[in-house]
Amino acid sequence: MAGKVEKNKSRKRNQKGKIIFLIILLAGVGFFIVKSQYSSSYEWDRWKWGWRPVGMAGVKKTNSVNLCENMTVENWYSPRRCLVVKCTVSAKPENQRKEQLKEFTKKHESQIKDRIRSIISSIEPEEIRDPRLKVFKNRVQQSLQKIDESNHIEKILVPKWNTYEES
Repeated sequence: MAGKVEKNKSRKRNQKGKIIFLIILLAGVGFFIVKSQYSSSYEWDRWKWGWRPVGMAGVKKTNSVNLCENMTVENWYSPRRCLVVKCTVSAKPENQRKEQLKEFTKKHESQIKDRIRSIISSIEPEEIRDPRLKVFKNRVQQSLQKIDESNHIEKILVPKWNTYEES
């Protein structure tokens, strides 16, 4: 009789262990299936703060002049929260004015980088996360016109714009 009671207890323990193992296994499999479906989607990219190129898809490098390349800027939008932006900004010149735009950027290189850095650090987080970066591009173009009225910029392009939160 004592042997039967011990066998029943050990069977119950084994069954409980198997059930717990199956629940954990099913939860893990479900997590990986959901993650794999969303990992390549646009919503997943927005959820994890970007890491996607914006702005200059399909534009050839020969049509533009670099204003800054691989610039890293911090945006402290609250006392304890910081967005870090790593970007490359280019300008598309007006018709046949590429050489004049290159001279303008060489002459005012430090001023241009300073303006871009100050714009990124002062812009709102919603505007940083905007996929088209309209506010940023408009502010850069306005600040470049303040530097020199005769600059020949048709459009501001952003071939690389990566954002992530740092705490």
